[in-house]
Order: sequence, then C-alpha cells, then structure tokens
Amino acid sequence: MVVFESFRSAARQAELYAQGRTKLFDDNKQRLKVVTKAVPWSSLHQYGFAVDFVLSIPGVNPWANSPHWATLHQIAAGFDLVPLSFELAHLQPANVSVSALQAGKFPRAGGVDWAANMRDAIRAYPLGAPPIAQVLDV
Repeated sequence: MVVFESFRSAARQAELYAQGRTKLFDDNKQRLKVVTKAVPWSSLHQYGFAVDFVLSIPGVNPWANSPHWATLHQIAAGFDLVPLSFELAHLQPANVSVSALQAGKFPRAGGVDWAANMRDAIRAYPLGAPPIAQVLDV
C-alpha cells in the first residue's frame, strides 16, 4: 500500500465531484465515472484528516478489490482509523466529524501550522468553507 492522496484542496474536491456528473468525458472522449459523493468541504480530505491508499503491486490495478484492504483496515483500527463503507482505499479518524468541522469546531491538537494551512485553504476556496475565525483560534 502507498498513500495516493491525503490533504485535498476544496478546488480539487470540486473537480472530483464534477467527474461523471457535469464533466462527463475525459480528453480521450471516454465516459467518466462518479468517484466521490462529497462536495467541497464535506470530505475530511479538505481538513487534512483523511488519506486514500492504493495497492502497489506490479501488474495489479491499484484500486482492485483485494484481501490487502482488509489487512490495512485491521492495522488502521489499532490507530482509531476507519474506512468508509463504500470506499476501501479511504481511511479517516473515527472520532472526527465533518459536521463539527463545517461548524468551525476544530481539534485543538491541530496546532498553529494546521490552523494556518486551514486559513489559507479557506481563503483559496471560501464557497461552503467553515468559519475562518474559529480556525485562527486553534
């Protein structure tokens, strides 16, 4: 397993959400599939609390259904990380809520650097973003 993506900007999330919905075809005119259920600011990726993995096995599709996902989930559980029921490659903390983050209730353990990164991310894509003032209070 290797990390594919962790922090994801809200702009990137918007691109992923459009895939298969409003952006129907790639540059080669191949039909795109929907890849996420989350609009910007409704994924823990925008807050730096989620990570997506891929399989790193030569000749194997990196997103393939494999028993390796169960092993990853078992190891992750020991760190209080959980997968999404519909996305095997995704892990996030069991105790962090998107609704709390959207309301500007941020974990104090994030620290000053995390708060500065969040402030910059919110300024870059304010549409639907959590309140900035709360981020600066971390």
